Amino acid sequence: MSGEFTFDTRKFERALKEIPKALNKEVGVAFNTSGVEFTAAMESRFSPPSGPPFWANPSDDGIVSRSGDLARSVGHEVGDGPTVNDRSLTLFIGDALRGKYASLQEYGGTVNGSPWLTIPLPDNKTDSGVDKFDSAAKLRNDPTVKTWIQRSKAGNLIIRAKFEGKDEIQNLWILKRSVTVKPRLGFFKTAEAMRNSQIKNLNRAVIRALKTLESS
Repeated sequence: MSGEFTFDTRKFERALKEIPKALNKEVGVAFNTSGVEFTAAMESRFSPPSGPPFWANPSDDGIVSRSGDLARSVGHEVGDGPTVNDRSLTLFIGDALRGKYASLQEYGGTVNGSPWLTIPLPDNKTDSGVDKFDSAAKLRNDPTVKTWIQRSKAGNLIIRAKFEGKDEIQNLWILKRSVTVKPRLGFFKTAEAMRNSQIKNLNRAVIRALKTLESS
């Protein structure tokens, strides 16, 4: 009893040539998966305003999303090319308008007024935490609104307003020389925490690419 096994080198060589293409494709899929996972992890760090004071964050490890613009700017981009060496994964948050704000939330820092910062108070916020009035100067020039600055019992300077046809007086802004922001965005911390997940995604990509050889 005997048996004979043959090895078709031509098919094997063709299969080997397909592996780089398959690896390039699968690494692109892995990078995209990691990017989607990172975006979801970052978005979970944003929480909606829970009530006054709307500018307060629930903890030092997270950030209140007021307009939602910064949270929506989280994303990723997968670099493409003819070989796997051309592949890349770029994670980002912020754009040309919000890049400086994102950096402040990531690293923390002090914002100085010139000479004053106008910080919106609860009367100047919608239920979702968005400013009702974006400029004290514009409101001051509105003939239907009377505005003035008054010192509170706590010693803070408050911009108050009375609107035409309404009896109530609203506290719209508090004036501060400077404000210190704690680092709480956690962009790089989140990316570092997901390193093992990214490695697993790449390992799965290699396995899928090698199955190209098996199926060929």
